[in-house]
Amino acid sequence: MDTGHRRIAKVDAHHHLWDVDADRYPWLVSPSPVQRVYGDSAELRFNYRLNAYLDDVRNQNVVKSVHVQTGWRPEDPVGETRHLQAIADANPGGFPHAIIGAAALDQPDVERVLEGHASHRNARGVRVSLNWHENPVLRWADRSDYLTDSAFRRGFSRLSRFSFSLDVQAYPAQFADIGSLAALDDAVPVILLHAGMPIARDQEGLRAWRDGLHELARHPNLSIKFCGLSMIIHGWNAAIMRDYLTMVVEAFGADRVMMASNFPVDRLKGSLDDYFDAYAFAAARLTADEQAALFRENAERIYRI
Repeated sequence: MDTGHRRIAKVDAHHHLWDVDADRYPWLVSPSPVQRVYGDSAELRFNYRLNAYLDDVRNQNVVKSVHVQTGWRPEDPVGETRHLQAIADANPGGFPHAIIGAAALDQPDVERVLEGHASHRNARGVRVSLNWHENPVLRWADRSDYLTDSAFRRGFSRLSRFSFSLDVQAYPAQFADIGSLAALDDAVPVILLHAGMPIARDQEGLRAWRDGLHELARHPNLSIKFCGLSMIIHGWNAAIMRDYLTMVVEAFGADRVMMASNFPVDRLKGSLDDYFDAYAFAAARLTADEQAALFRENAERIYRI
């Protein structure tokens, strides 16, 4: 296998770190493991500290990374950002270079939480997991209407004060509401996670996902991360990744797509080299400039790192 692509400088635009021994992640230590679209959360009950992550990326010339909130204790969302900033300050490489925290945008104390995140120099935004589905195993959110809720939208309107972005995890049926939210303030970068999570993969479902991506791409402040597809497509391969990446780039263009590992969650279905080698194959038809944008430059620009 030609591994020349591994030398290309990359930004991993979406990964997680956690320390199960520290008992800060209720979903990872619950006696009743959460069942998700990727499978049994009990399979993720291992420590994944920075040294483990750096070992996973060692072959791929990952020069910067974006850490996304990981279900830290909900009563102390800023604690995770504080913890991650200490990690970034302590290691010579500065990982993680951007920190995306947790914030319940519909809650009255959201301003205080955002201020807490913003007091840490690597903080760049917040992530909300709003996936709603009639099948409870496919849900992340506890209700279906966050994107249209007036309190949630007021919280969204506060993000620009802190120059924060919003990472949104949702399904295609929620795309129209994401577009409506993004239109409220084009100064807030809105990032759609995991390629828009095309949960329905029959012909009708894929058409709805693809059409929805094109509609979302009409909003100039919307971009998308390409990762996490193995949570849905458990039997993935490089050819499948190429097909999906082609459709994502057709919708958003090469200047609004970011490549990422989603580790360690995606590690359930492959190694980090497996994914980034497949991504390189998937992107091989693009120009060198377009590949540089996908693998590094877009994340640097959008997350200001």
